[in-house]
Amino acid sequence: MVRLLCILTISTLMISPAAAQERAFGIVNQSGQVIASVAVKAKASVDTLPAVIFQGALVQGDQAFANILIADDACVFDVTIGFADGTQNQRNDIDVCQTDAIVVE
Repeated sequence: MVRLLCILTISTLMISPAAAQERAFGIVNQSGQVIASVAVKAKASVDTLPAVIFQGALVQGDQAFANILIADDACVFDVTIGFADGTQNQRNDIDVCQTDAIVVE
């Protein structure tokens, strides 16, 4: 039993780093509006709710960085930008493995 537990633990440790990684992702506000939130949802994940990666007040000219957890090389995300006035901007099919930041205009 102890041997099986050790093998499972080692297997999990070997798989975990390859299965999920954090990626820094930037948001640059050039919109003239205040960005209140940014949420992301992996395109490959059909039944997962979007994860809020930024919440606050990002004024024009400012930028923010957040970490996105990428599982199983699923790099394509839908990004929802929420503005302080309640409107939203949807950006679909953003490859966060190839894109360091998005500029909101």
